Amino acid sequence: MRLYSAQNTTYQRDYLAEGADGNQLPILNVFTRGPDGVHHFWGSEMFFENSPWHPRHIDPLWSLWNLLDLTPDGRGDFFPSLQQE
Repeated sequence: MRLYSAQNTTYQRDYLAEGADGNQLPILNVFTRGPDGVHHFWGSEMFFENSPWHPRHIDPLWSLWNLLDLTPDGRGDFFPSLQQE
């Protein structure tokens, strides 16, 4: 699988993955390529749905959450830190 950078492009804004202030948003987009070109196939729009809990819009791709959901106490309020401790 090839991974590409969106640096110096409008991709992040075009696909709703960047706020007006320039902060990046956790949006996942899937594209398909066929004989007639590249097309947007799926996006994790659940990120934008109001919810009383933390948005879990891409849980199916994060196997950690699926594993925790199978434990007696579930995932609880645990969220991994994005900062090195």
